Amino acid sequence: MGRLLVAYTEAVNRFTRRADYVAHSRDGAAEFASDVYASWVLLTYAAYEASIQALGKAAVQHLGEFSSSLSDLPDLVREAHIERTVRRASDALSRNKHGASDDPGSVEEILRGAVGPAWADESSLLRLDRNAWSDNVKELLRRVGVGDPEMEWMRQPFGPSTETLESQVDRLVQERNDLAHGDLPTEIRSPELMIDQISAVQEFVRQSYYCLMMMCASAFPSSLSKELGVVNEAPPVSLAETTVGYLAISTAVRVGDFVPTVSDEGQLRLTRVVSIQCSSESLEVVEPGREHVAVTFSRPMRTARAFECL
Repeated sequence: MGRLLVAYTEAVNRFTRRADYVAHSRDGAAEFASDVYASWVLLTYAAYEASIQALGKAAVQHLGEFSSSLSDLPDLVREAHIERTVRRASDALSRNKHGASDDPGSVEEILRGAVGPAWADESSLLRLDRNAWSDNVKELLRRVGVGDPEMEWMRQPFGPSTETLESQVDRLVQERNDLAHGDLPTEIRSPELMIDQISAVQEFVRQSYYCLMMMCASAFPSSLSKELGVVNEAPPVSLAETTVGYLAISTAVRVGDFVPTVSDEGQLRLTRVVSIQCSSESLEVVEPGREHVAVTFSRPMRTARAFECL
């Protein structure tokens, strides 16, 4: 399992725990007390920010694995790394001048480490410097070349609400900030709305993961080395052009997930898994090792290959 996918899986587990917290709290009371609701806000925000930070770190580590030097990086990524390093070194120098640091060599260490083979270990390239407002996450993604069209999902409504993903995330951040400044909640949402909020924030993290994964795959196409499974090049029955028959599946695949696909011409795309069938049985998820599986995708796959997520 790739670094980014591990970070994303851990993020999903964080949000599952938040949803469980809501469900268990609801069982014991007809209404949420203010302090219980405040705890939920703080816990959910902490899970959200930790997830964005972990995805950024995993993406940088992935880039580091495929670049022995900064010259191997795409220009935009290299420039962003250098700019952030200079800013970090400048902050360290200022702290040294004002006696706030006990390590006079910290600036030299920062600059030396930023250009060495282990540059990714301490890089602040994808570090979130401020609260995880949606605009700050956009700025983080733009550092590595994710454009506004690739972030259009932030402006789409999600769930039963007509609110966009970014507005739902920003509401959580605002509630968290109010609590951090000592203000009590002015509104206590129902458990159902709280769970809807968790789903929205989780989807925001999921889409951020996809953006970073595609950036990594675009920067180093060779990192897409494992296909979803062993393709049956001569299936016993004719399949639709959007369906691929696999003799065996190599990684867990779930309906609704997106996977990176590469055409014979080298075009990289993010493609949705529409359905999975095995022995005429429709499945929501298929585990590694399952044999004779047909996976239907959201676009033609006759001249393309689907790969494991990074």
